[in-house]
Amino acid sequence: MKSITRLYNLINKLSPTEKRYFKRYTSLYSDKSDQDYLKIFDVISKFKKDSLGELKSEVNKLDISNLSMKTRYLYNLVLDVLVDYKRKGNPENGRYRIYDQILILKQFGFIEEALELVKKAKKRAWEKEQFSFLFELLEEEYQLIVVLQTYSQKVYKTWIEEKNKVKDVIENQIAYENIKGEIWSFLEANQHSGSGNINQKIDDFIKERPLLHTIENAQSIKAKLVFFQISNRLHFYRLPKDIRKFHQSASQAIQFLETLAKDKVPPSIALDLFSNYISACFHTNDFDGFKKSIEKSKKYVRDDQHRAIIFHLQYGVLLDFYNQKEIMPESADDFIVEFLKQFNNYDTYLYANRKKNLFYDFLFFCIKFEKYEHANNWIIHFLETEKKIQLNIQEQILIKLIKMIFYKEDNLYPLIQREISSAQYFIKRYKLKHEGIDEIILLFKTIAQTKKNTEQEFALQKSQETLANIDRKLEESFWTLDMLFVWINTKLEKITSVL
Repeated sequence: MKSITRLYNLINKLSPTEKRYFKRYTSLYSDKSDQDYLKIFDVISKFKKDSLGELKSEVNKLDISNLSMKTRYLYNLVLDVLVDYKRKGNPENGRYRIYDQILILKQFGFIEEALELVKKAKKRAWEKEQFSFLFELLEEEYQLIVVLQTYSQKVYKTWIEEKNKVKDVIENQIAYENIKGEIWSFLEANQHSGSGNINQKIDDFIKERPLLHTIENAQSIKAKLVFFQISNRLHFYRLPKDIRKFHQSASQAIQFLETLAKDKVPPSIALDLFSNYISACFHTNDFDGFKKSIEKSKKYVRDDQHRAIIFHLQYGVLLDFYNQKEIMPESADDFIVEFLKQFNNYDTYLYANRKKNLFYDFLFFCIKFEKYEHANNWIIHFLETEKKIQLNIQEQILIKLIKMIFYKEDNLYPLIQREISSAQYFIKRYKLKHEGIDEIILLFKTIAQTKKNTEQEFALQKSQETLANIDRKLEESFWTLDMLFVWINTKLEKITSVL
């Protein structure tokens, strides 16, 4: 079962293009006498259900001998074919080819031709900023010069100067990467500092690192891009947030990015810079800028992992706009259908923290626009299937409270009582001390008992006051509280309009 599960997880990650490539590759190079592993591939590739137990039954129906061995073989074969596919689609693949050509010419004794190819490859490597590759080429060049006996003090001086220049650029890149790594621990250690304190520490952090004083200190395109990543992050974490400077920094990064050829920009850095700019657009209410930047970011996509990042950027920020700003979708139902379609496409590529953010954001959206059936199905999809997200005990209790909203809307009062009892059981069992949760449970008890509009209006108004008091007491807010506020406000508006 373990080998089937591993194989299913791997094949499930393949794009349709990658699956077609695998089928073509194996039809050309596989042994025609044994196609069992291709049958296994087809069954797993077409399997759409959530239960892996059912998948095992489907595979067993093939009645294949040595099934366990063949699933392990298929797993390794898929990986091998993927390596071949990625290499063919990798724009840097040319450098491996030309390096192999140099070695072949050298092996056959064609030293002058090999040296000519080295110089050609060096020129291309400088243009593409492939500095580690340049190091390898310089080593080959030195050996070829020695063999040709064209070595002289002048030739050596030119060679060593170029090598030191490459070394300086590489060390400069590494230094910026190290600073980027330091930022995470720095911000984590200081995230609870007061505004004056954190701003002073950020100023000190920059002052102690001359590389951050000006972008001119960055010696390569990649180093400049990392400079912008660092600058954006530091501007964002200043308190109170200086959104204007953050937007300015993020905008400058995109302008610089757009002056570069696509093959000179690592996709991960490009998408991170677009993420910063999109965040700045949200904080400055620049909805048009957000939509344009999403389209521009698609230029840097190379695979489904990158498409999943853009999906998260696009829909994560769209949900933030709809949930927190005065921007409305043309049709909430159409938006939900498209979101769920895209989510199913990229679900397996999303990191756990991004998936959890989307879980709460979409739930909030459904409650705000009174799409309770979609919200309930969304919770079931994540909490009662094999596509679970990991929620801690407190989060599980809060989800139970949210489910009470759906039961209240359908007048399912016994189910509300069941969820209340379940939440209280969790609190008692795990000895949770959270005054806010206790008070919210009492709120629902009160609201559940009211049926007339006048009684509901009074109970909901009282609930607003209670939630506001809870919010003031909490050190940090949680999503459930915001969802309850939205639901209560929506209910009050409806009751008021009727009365």
